[in-house]
Amino acid sequence: LEATIRADAEAKALGVPRVGPLFLFSLMTGMRTHELLKLRWKDVDLEALDAMGNGVGEIQVPDDTKTGYRIVGFESSPAARRLRVAMKLRSGGKGRVVPLTKDQVSAAYRRLRREYGCPEKANIQCFRRTAETFAVNSPIMTLAQAMMYFGHTEATALRSYIGSLRGIPRDVTTLE
Repeated sequence: LEATIRADAEAKALGVPRVGPLFLFSLMTGMRTHELLKLRWKDVDLEALDAMGNGVGEIQVPDDTKTGYRIVGFESSPAARRLRVAMKLRSGGKGRVVPLTKDQVSAAYRRLRREYGCPEKANIQCFRRTAETFAVNSPIMTLAQAMMYFGHTEATALRSYIGSLRGIPRDVTTLE
């Protein structure tokens, strides 16, 4: 993340796309790269309410993705909602949420590795696993909630992120 922030600070001057919002949003929501790249503003409801009537926002992940239709709410990451609000204001709320191509994302990873020392295996899947592991190993989500939220089967959940993170305070309420 530190490398992404440094790279984004220089991106405008170099005329290359900023990828920080994509990486941060992946970390905060656990969405897959292709889900983020396909996401359109019409799929984002920044005014959606949670069960208690609080405005939290949500994304309706289209059913043409790997795991089919699901809803990714922002209740576990208020910062993700704030980031989307800022991005919507900047873009006018039209078209794709992340106006990048897969090739641009790949080029950004190569640049992060080459110029900023980003680990070779770092990618959005790493951010996704971090979000999943933290959510399941804290009081934020049950296993069943995480499976629906992240779009995983029970076998994947058990293999990938159950019990792999220790020391999360029990009073934690968000991914931040």
